[in-house]
Amino acid sequence: MRHVSYTYKIIKVKGKETLTAECVECIVKILQYFSLKLASCEEQPALHLIVVDKDITDFAYVRNKLPENCENVVLIANNTPVTEAFRRLSKYVFSKTDILQCIVRVLITMWTLGYQQNIRLLCCCFQRNTELRYAYRVLKRMQVQMKLPQDKMSCFISSCIMSPTGKVIVSEFNNKSLKLLGHYEVLNVCNVPEQPCDMCIISNNKIAVSVEKKFIIFIVESKDNLEIKGSMKIGQTGIGIECRDEILYISDSQSIYMYTLSGELIQELFSDRSTLKTIERFKICEDGLKIYVTNSTANELIVLDIEGLKLDTFKEKHDPRIGHLLGLCTADYGIVFACDYYSETIVQVSVKRMELGTITGIKRPRCCCFDKDETMLYVGQADGNLVIFDMKQTRLL
Repeated sequence: MRHVSYTYKIIKVKGKETLTAECVECIVKILQYFSLKLASCEEQPALHLIVVDKDITDFAYVRNKLPENCENVVLIANNTPVTEAFRRLSKYVFSKTDILQCIVRVLITMWTLGYQQNIRLLCCCFQRNTELRYAYRVLKRMQVQMKLPQDKMSCFISSCIMSPTGKVIVSEFNNKSLKLLGHYEVLNVCNVPEQPCDMCIISNNKIAVSVEKKFIIFIVESKDNLEIKGSMKIGQTGIGIECRDEILYISDSQSIYMYTLSGELIQELFSDRSTLKTIERFKICEDGLKIYVTNSTANELIVLDIEGLKLDTFKEKHDPRIGHLLGLCTADYGIVFACDYYSETIVQVSVKRMELGTITGIKRPRCCCFDKDETMLYVGQADGNLVIFDMKQTRLL
């Protein structure tokens, strides 16, 4: 069954100020709960949402406002007798998307009317029902060889990302190329002037590529083709790269910087100069509120907020002498996959629950990306092969 993921940005309400980051974070967490419930329904679920902004004691009055055969009503009101009465109602059919959109409108309305504490309580309640209870397990394993006959050097996969069209783009360091993968075969190769390190999505058909030199390459995907469409200079060597709200986040081996898409430095977001290399790769989570960073020297997964402040550190429970965390990617419900190079596993982590398990059957993993629509994990190996895991979300005890 396909699982649909939802991304939410800061939302503006008519006549109101932009909602705070706290409001958006609460809304996202509540929607994660409802998304999970909807994903488990094989047929369209039934739900009817009603917002009552004044006290109503006449149940018949409210009932007459509903369509015929209306079931599963959720009433947003402060009137306890009416809320209790509505529990006896049953189904009215909406699409899954309609339901989530209705929930967003209800939550925004409640927040702007002054019910912030109610939203916080809902968030805590639903979060307890979603966090720490789910993980991914492997159903099937496949492998695609990324080395092509025209490649002059050995294949070294430095990064991989999901394109907006549902295809996978792989950066190949030694042969200075990007490879577009579709239906488990290479569809197109785009040669770049320098060794590519990492990639990120900028828009529906445009990606940014960090290279070993001090500039970023922009690539456009069109009709199964990848084509260079410009570049920009930056002030340091670019290794990791992410984009959020038209801001580029670029890392070297010790710091993360923020740039405009025109190449102007905004600020240094985070820095750790305790050793020569403290940042391997980083990812911004879907809601844009947290940044996950791998430190291969200390073998740690670090959690930052979007302002660059350190929130938490995950230290893998394996023997640190055999661990070496490199590339990473995010999935639903706060789950992170990180490549453990030396122990040849993918570590599945929920930051609050710590390690959820490991995925084996890979050789020297360097990078990964996750297809949330198809629930598939792509892992780039040091030997030039791309391993594909068909995954299933399972509930933990």
